[in-house]
Amino acid sequence: MMTFMTHFVSLGGEWTEPPVAITDDLDPTLNISSTVLYGGRVNSDVPTLPDAPIELRYSVVDASGNSALSVGRLVHITCPESAPACAGDAFDPNPSCPVLGVCGTSSELQSIVANYLPTGEEEEGDEVTITLIGAEEVVLVEGDEYRRCPAGSAPADVCDRGARASTGPSDTASAGGSLTATVEACADVPLPGGLENATFAEVGLAACRLPSPLTVGTHTIAFSTQFDGRTLSVTRTLRVLPNCPPPEVVCAGNTTCSVDSFCPGESSSDLLAGEAEAPEPPPLLLNSTGAALHVVVRQFTTYKACADDIPSIEDVPCEPAPVSTAPVYVLPPSVLPSSCISVGCTGYEYARVGIAPANINTSADVGTVFTISYVAFDAATLGLTYAERTVTIDDACPSGQIYCNGTCEVADCEVAALLIGETGQSVEPRLRLLGAAYMVLQYGHPWLTTGGQQGSLLPCEGTATTGCGALAFDPQTGEILDSSVASVTLVESTLAEQPHRCDPSLVGVTSGSLRCAPGLYQYTYTLRDADGKTLSSATRQVLIRAVASLSFQFRVPNVGTEEEVAVEANTLTMLRAALLAAANAAGVEEGMQFGQSS
Repeated sequence: MMTFMTHFVSLGGEWTEPPVAITDDLDPTLNISSTVLYGGRVNSDVPTLPDAPIELRYSVVDASGNSALSVGRLVHITCPESAPACAGDAFDPNPSCPVLGVCGTSSELQSIVANYLPTGEEEEGDEVTITLIGAEEVVLVEGDEYRRCPAGSAPADVCDRGARASTGPSDTASAGGSLTATVEACADVPLPGGLENATFAEVGLAACRLPSPLTVGTHTIAFSTQFDGRTLSVTRTLRVLPNCPPPEVVCAGNTTCSVDSFCPGESSSDLLAGEAEAPEPPPLLLNSTGAALHVVVRQFTTYKACADDIPSIEDVPCEPAPVSTAPVYVLPPSVLPSSCISVGCTGYEYARVGIAPANINTSADVGTVFTISYVAFDAATLGLTYAERTVTIDDACPSGQIYCNGTCEVADCEVAALLIGETGQSVEPRLRLLGAAYMVLQYGHPWLTTGGQQGSLLPCEGTATTGCGALAFDPQTGEILDSSVASVTLVESTLAEQPHRCDPSLVGVTSGSLRCAPGLYQYTYTLRDADGKTLSSATRQVLIRAVASLSFQFRVPNVGTEEEVAVEANTLTMLRAALLAAANAAGVEEGMQFGQSS
């Protein structure tokens, strides 16, 4: 269990980091390493929200590989007179202190903010700066989404906080005028609909045209602002790794997954050839989709590794699979990471045992913190990377409710038992979509899931969790329910703009005459209990896109009267228009070309 010390610093005050005392009863030789999360420094110019203090974390390892329990500091930046901090908004995503007890900024103030920026010649010693809010490089997994951070997001949430720009004395950029409201993302990319000069605060990352969901590769986001005829910019890099199902790993180059734990073109003999540099430790990414670095789990529920293609959600969190170029292990609290080098970590493979070695006990007292210790270890190079996620046990029921034999009741347990009798009432099943609620498929191409299976919109059969579109689950335990407890049905919903129909069983079929025509289709899933009572429903839209290239050559005779030539040219124009109309009706989006020869 990790220990934190809490500190409070007034807005704009000076932070002096207290010393850390280290003792070692096992080895007098220390190899001290300090790790600081969330930016690496304490910035007292921006207040912190009560549930999102700045976290500083420290660890120490001696020369023999013995590591002490990590400790940390939680630093709260407080507003004057102890006023509560205001969450960020679309104008400025950073928290702020209230003005005369009021949070937020009016639209009128936003529209005239430029009038308050410094004008004329800059004073000697002034400078204009633009800096990223957050890391320069963000590593994500294929299928993730990446957007602007919403107001009130936690520091560990994976989202974009933009950039901060200002004018002021060279020793402190925050002392001058703020230019943050004028920062744009991907300003060189035209926005749809003719929008111009749209700022990050207004449209977020819309101009960057990032794929949604993200695809494997590297994406660059450029933030820029203009001041006094100058353009200042700074960039953030998104590195998207393939989502490799355990026990497969990400191969060198970060674009492909191994097959049977083997990456083509790689061998241990490559390490012995020439004077190659020592390889870097393998990357280790804790999949952040639906789960932050700090997870809160209700008492008496189940917390385990997520099943294939099932995301972690707030009601029923689970542990997403980590991504690495090397095998990943989950270590018990008593096992040191260095043990993987000295004696190996066989038996702790995440792909085989999930997070069981972490010994998470959700029956523990409220407030108990468990740590899931991950190690990515490459036995060929002895490269080792460590990462962790903390799990905190919260009250079993929301505020105002009482935990009674597996359910949360608003009345005393004895009173609740009298009200419901001896029926054994349990929590109602829930409906969960597998995959996105809005999907884009390519016409004529197979639909494959991240695990390589044929995709399907149809409800899952039995307790299956892959190769299907939706399932029923118990929100109390997270277990998948079969049709004897709850059933999911699927029907196609008619869209006014879509005259065609596509049976859900045919979506993703690529052979024969059973292909669904390009277009937008809508489907509704309905969850019913064993008595046929409707519990909930969910809607999914599927866009089937056709991308084609058509090259057409039409020979026009170069002899004849002017009238004949005009008739031929008019015929060609009509033919071109007819082909374009046919292509548009078929959903062909781009790539049509015409050629004329004589």
